Amino acid sequence: MIEWGVVVLWGLIACLFVLYLLSVAAGYRHLRALLQRGVDHNPASYAIVASAIFNTVLLVATVYGALTGPMRTLIFIELAVVAAVAMLVLAWALAVVAFFVVARARLYAWIDNTGLRTPLVVTAGLVLVAAFLAGMFWGYPAYLAMKAGSRSASAEALVDIAHSRWGVRDEDVAKAVAGNASAPRELLDELSRHPSERVRSHVAVNPMTSVEAIERLSRDTSAHVRAAAVRNSRFPVERLAEFGKDLPDAVAAHAGAPPGLLGEIYRRARPDDRRVLYRLANNPRTPAAILTELATNPDSSVRGAIVRNASTSDGTLLLLARDGDSLVASQAAQELRRRGLGAKKTD
Repeated sequence: MIEWGVVVLWGLIACLFVLYLLSVAAGYRHLRALLQRGVDHNPASYAIVASAIFNTVLLVATVYGALTGPMRTLIFIELAVVAAVAMLVLAWALAVVAFFVVARARLYAWIDNTGLRTPLVVTAGLVLVAAFLAGMFWGYPAYLAMKAGSRSASAEALVDIAHSRWGVRDEDVAKAVAGNASAPRELLDELSRHPSERVRSHVAVNPMTSVEAIERLSRDTSAHVRAAAVRNSRFPVERLAEFGKDLPDAVAAHAGAPPGLLGEIYRRARPDDRRVLYRLANNPRTPAAILTELATNPDSSVRGAIVRNASTSDGTLLLLARDGDSLVASQAAQELRRRGLGAKKTD
């Protein structure tokens, strides 16, 4: 069942965003009118132009932050939008005040003389209608995908979403359903035959997927789907050796992989094969001797994974407590204290 309140809300959000852009465009239209010689100016125009210039700078900064910011990009964008809306409201409030300060007849005459009324109103109306419809069309699937990915989503709700028009046509919605551990097994079996590789990959790693579906996905035409199926803890341990050469990183990530098989994968791994080495370092079933050897790996993420591995020996942790990477060293020292070895000297 369509939640029309949410659909309309997304449409209104799109309208607000377009209003923001239209205000910038209107501001530059006013600026052009202000630059014309012989045209009577008024305070409202100055407020609108100032708002447009500020919002343009803010929009450029937001786009730049989104493209180059390594962290907290979403927070940056949210703060920028909030600041832009606040300034926009302030500018238009000043414009309203100016409207009543200046004689209304004089202001209307100025708008007519500069040709701002009819083209702008018609264009704004058409664009807002288009934005509202676009927000309804694209916003609702995004909401459904967020709802389907929620841990609190019930099995019945997930079935309804998956069988809805958007669940069938929208890949992101189907992917969110496929990755939810609350999805019923019958639905996951159905989604395991989905035409999208991304959807099948999410089914393959879902802990609630049936063994039969996981084994079928391990023979999928996509290497990503096969690897996801082999990583699933429900994948039969006795079949892991079949994938040791083709998908070593997936086998190394399996929670039940035999230590002997993990040792074979380590001996075949290249020194620069970061993915395989990281997953070996992260697997509690990896032999302690291999973890000790990996403790000298030049990749700090591999050494950090060894620190977090419960199978890492105390001696290896003492070695990593003197690591050149301060984060690895501090994590190793913290783990030593947790094991009651904090009093031992690490130098």
